[in-house]
Amino acid sequence: MLHGGHGNWRHWARNVGPLSRTRRLLVPDMPGFGESGETPRADLPGLVEILARSMARLPLDHLDLVGFSFGALVAAHLATHSALGQMKIERMALLGPAGHGGPRRMTQALVDWRRCESPQELAMAMHHNLAAFMIAEPTRSTAKR
Repeated sequence: MLHGGHGNWRHWARNVGPLSRTRRLLVPDMPGFGESGETPRADLPGLVEILARSMARLPLDHLDLVGFSFGALVAAHLATHSALGQMKIERMALLGPAGHGGPRRMTQALVDWRRCESPQELAMAMHHNLAAFMIAEPTRSTAKR
């Protein structure tokens, strides 16, 4: 499960419990995001290369890919990467792979979540960014602060 470009594995926090009842989940921070640390090559081909080589080392012969927003773009490229070797991608779900559609109309600046120093500060930053970037009417957001 690959998260969007303004977050980390926690994009999937509400999905992990229900989905893990019937599936084995791998929910990483992509290279350069969350707690993964910096990546030597931060462009899309470099990110896909790192993920493909990492996945190829897993003791699996097949897997399903799920990607949200930027993670969907990464998943689409990842599914055909030669470094996967014999690993077969059986199913893929791409959620919002074209981004948010249409021109961005930012009404407020996003908070740089990479500079948060506590879990509470990170949660507030994520809530703010979700409301600013993805919710048409932020006052209607039911996300917990």
